[in-house]
Amino acid sequence: MRVREIMSAPAITVQRGASLQDALELLATHHVTALPVIDETGALCGIISELDLLRAIMPNHAEDMGENPHEKLAEISDITQTETIDPLMTTDVLTTYEDEDVAHIAAHVSTRNIRSVPVLRNERIIGIVSRSDVIEALFRPDEELLNDLTADLADEGLYDWHATVQRGIVTLTGNGNAEEAQQALAVARAAAGVRKVSITTA
Repeated sequence: MRVREIMSAPAITVQRGASLQDALELLATHHVTALPVIDETGALCGIISELDLLRAIMPNHAEDMGENPHEKLAEISDITQTETIDPLMTTDVLTTYEDEDVAHIAAHVSTRNIRSVPVLRNERIIGIVSRSDVIEALFRPDEELLNDLTADLADEGLYDWHATVQRGIVTLTGNGNAEEAQQALAVARAAAGVRKVSITTA
């Protein structure tokens, strides 16, 4: 399975030099958890997450709110409008490409505790993949995967081919010719959540 099949596109980005308020509004409006940061030319120069922003603007402990929490919240509001995202963003950004295998991204996401990975084409951002996208793609319920795969085979006119799924591993069975077998394999490999495909002829 390729990254292009699970990425969200277009990616919601924020301009370098934007205020914290600008970034917070983008996160809230588009219901995303991270924003790739681009420079004036559109090139990726960093990424900032909701956690980065919250850590910057919220007191670490409840007692830090002081005796007048409303006054403290007013101070926080001032901070979000006057300070920029530049010092907060991560500049060492893990990126991927649309033809990359999702399993490869999963390995990085799991070992480096990364929540979002920008997707590039010709060094320009075209989408983004979240950790939840990766999990959903790689660990779909077998029944859901089988239903989608059965429909995909039918859409391609491969009525003589049938699939079984166990823990994301697909077994194709059919009595078609070699060309149909290759077509059925391609359909199965393209389905989101498929970990491995084998084929047998009746």
